[in-house]
Amino acid sequence: MGRSISAAAPMKTGEAAAVRAAAWPSRSVFGFLAATLLATASLGYIVELPEAPLVKLAMAAYVAASVCYALGLTRAPERWLKLASSGALVGLLIQTTAIASRWAVSGRPPFSNMYEMLLSFAWGVVLLHVIFERKYKAFYSGVLAMPVAALSMVLMMFLDSTVRPLVPALQSSLLHVHVSLAVISYAAFALSFGTALLFLMRDGVSIEAFAAWASALAAFIYAAILGAFFRGGRMLLPAWDASTRQKIMLERGVPIQVSVEGLGWLVLAGFLCALLPAAWYLWSGREASARRMSLLLWVSLAGQAVAVVALILGLLGGPYPAVQPQIDQPLLTSPSAVPFVVPGALAGLVFTGLVLLFSARYGTIVSRLPVAEKLDRLTYRIIQVGLPLLTLMIVTGAFWANRAWGAYWSWDPKEDWALITWFTYAAYLHTRMLKGWRGRRSAYFAIIGFGVVLFTFFGVSYLLSGLHSYA
Repeated sequence: MGRSISAAAPMKTGEAAAVRAAAWPSRSVFGFLAATLLATASLGYIVELPEAPLVKLAMAAYVAASVCYALGLTRAPERWLKLASSGALVGLLIQTTAIASRWAVSGRPPFSNMYEMLLSFAWGVVLLHVIFERKYKAFYSGVLAMPVAALSMVLMMFLDSTVRPLVPALQSSLLHVHVSLAVISYAAFALSFGTALLFLMRDGVSIEAFAAWASALAAFIYAAILGAFFRGGRMLLPAWDASTRQKIMLERGVPIQVSVEGLGWLVLAGFLCALLPAAWYLWSGREASARRMSLLLWVSLAGQAVAVVALILGLLGGPYPAVQPQIDQPLLTSPSAVPFVVPGALAGLVFTGLVLLFSARYGTIVSRLPVAEKLDRLTYRIIQVGLPLLTLMIVTGAFWANRAWGAYWSWDPKEDWALITWFTYAAYLHTRMLKGWRGRRSAYFAIIGFGVVLFTFFGVSYLLSGLHSYA
């Protein structure tokens, strides 16, 4: 049973100050935003500014905004939230220029591969955050929305950014509609994930529980890395050709692997450190864990930091001996050879750091959030935006598939998981509207739904081959 939500109460002083800090003086904010985005897009399209520096500047702005939003909840809200809001908007404008520049160079929107999808996804997350921040004075959504956008941009740095011609299946005007709907719907679900977590904070979930969840997430990421590459203290990683920016293949579908000695033990140590808070929480119970959780979070953060540095240095080092005996020369590897490894480890580090930062002033942070009922309602409204867009995405995709492949539905893994995502959020709305679910049950539903989105977006593309393998 979900926990009941307390009745709405007047805003506290800190919350009122934060809302005033996030509000813009003009009522025509959305018209101004649209005009500014159009102007920056036109600049990027006409002038064709270099994309790479713009992407890095946007990423820096999102990182700075993430820090400022966190400080706005933990320190003085007015000063930091003004900086955070400005940083998010500046990053959005810079990224809009980068997208327009890439569009001008390629002659098409950036929707053809994972690099371009992440570029568009991060833009969609920040755009929706800026809109909801202004419409609902929801400054707090940036605490999680901006790190999601920043991590997406970090992941892009490890992917191939070369502009390539569209594969035949993508050469259709429906590309613009279908992928735009996917990007905005997934961005909406990312935003609902953040507001659902903030609801749980306001509804009384302890910081120790959040520490355990962050610990479990980080441990899961390291377990996935170890499962894929760890072999007896070594890490077996794909060989990388820096000149072509591609894996070196032994034969079709079989990459040459290199052996990085000792790196596996450091990653294993990072896994054990990441797991400590969750293990202690489950072993000792809530009251006992509260006394030592802060120390365990520091140990977890330090162990993960060492593992991240070791991974980066190991992937950038070399050359290393090849695993296959027929290859007698040492070869290099690269973070780009395993693009999800470093960003995944960084994600665990970031969320552990956020929990540690919040643990010092958890009561203050909770008091600056709106009442739980407002956060619950905002999560619902965001999903109300995302699900119709996802529905239209599936419909346009089926129509496009019939034109491209001669069938509306091919049971391709990406199609199947998009449908699972749809059923997940449709069930959220069903249980809320017809069964009366509110509060924690709905919040957990929204969090699980975003996990399904992440697997649909990333997991299917890299783990399951199919007609959508290019995306």
